Amino acid sequence: MLLQTTGDLVDTAARLSTEKLAPAAPAIDATASFPRDNLDALSKEGLLGLVVPTEFGGLDASSKVLVGTVVEIAAGCASTAMILVMHCCGVIAIRDHMKGPGRAEILTKAASGQHLSTLAFSERGTGANFGATFTMSEQDGTGYKLNGEKCFVTSGGQADSYVISARAPGATEVTASTIFIISKDNAGIAFHGTWDGVGLRGNSSVGMKLSDCTVDGAAALSPPGEGLMLAMSTVLPLFLLGSASVYHGIALAAFEACCNHIKSRTYTHNSEALSNLPHVRRSIAEMKVKLDSSRAMLERAAEARDAGAADAALQLMEAKFKATETANEIAKEAMHVCGGIAYTGSLPIERHMRDALAGTVMAPTSDMLLDLIGSAILAPAK
Repeated sequence: MLLQTTGDLVDTAARLSTEKLAPAAPAIDATASFPRDNLDALSKEGLLGLVVPTEFGGLDASSKVLVGTVVEIAAGCASTAMILVMHCCGVIAIRDHMKGPGRAEILTKAASGQHLSTLAFSERGTGANFGATFTMSEQDGTGYKLNGEKCFVTSGGQADSYVISARAPGATEVTASTIFIISKDNAGIAFHGTWDGVGLRGNSSVGMKLSDCTVDGAAALSPPGEGLMLAMSTVLPLFLLGSASVYHGIALAAFEACCNHIKSRTYTHNSEALSNLPHVRRSIAEMKVKLDSSRAMLERAAEARDAGAADAALQLMEAKFKATETANEIAKEAMHVCGGIAYTGSLPIERHMRDALAGTVMAPTSDMLLDLIGSAILAPAK
């Protein structure tokens, strides 16, 4: 393990963010390029092994450490951070549910930065309802044959393995799924389209087509029909925590860019510093209160997940909603406070604003989260 302490890990992420990720982010955004160099930089520090057990050379990071690390990376390049989060989600499914000798090989390679994983749950016809799937699986001897299409596959065509959902053989319910792992070398998968999103433009979130995609029995990570249970218990909590960390990092970056500009700006006609204007100071104060509130919720949710608290799922949903809203609010206010220079793109704030928009529509969407939170609060006592 390259990093020995929590402080080392977060400090290393912060250093990489400043020295490597932030300088590369404008070009990645402008060209919608997959940030392979950024990932290589993370790999050299062992950061692709965040959730890999130490026995395989990983960091086995706690939820709170994961939050600190992802926030720093997202502040530099949100696309790189989201790719890392999706990788961790794929890895944790492999770590906790894969059987057979292939598990150790993947985890060892992930820890050393030689294996990138991701999820492929979304489908165009089901919208943000990631638990529903029309991708079909059928028994094929001792293995399975998969057919269907996925969309918005982060790292599509770039990752080494894909953790996907498919309808269990013979199942009629759209949520009766099985979770599989598929190698990039499988002849039955193909990627199509290009990613031209408003934000998070380095993600390569493209389509995946499965055509008689044959996998062996060991590729099934869940029992037939129990894929949704695996997704909800293993993948979703980490995804909520990781994506909340990404959006908090975006909010932090927008806030810092705004403050840096204001502190350096003076009107030429009267030599008055922007920082002396009461309404500017008020805006900065309000942004800081929102940022600190989001961070407190995020860290509290991380602690609840680590402790296995009964309300951990509720706290994770609240944290993701809060981080997403905070990122959008702060980026918008930062654009307003900084004025025309921010609008022209001379500052990174407009990129942070575009990146933040993804949070409201990425499953589970903000509307879905509020409904789930409200349902949990109003559920009859058991």
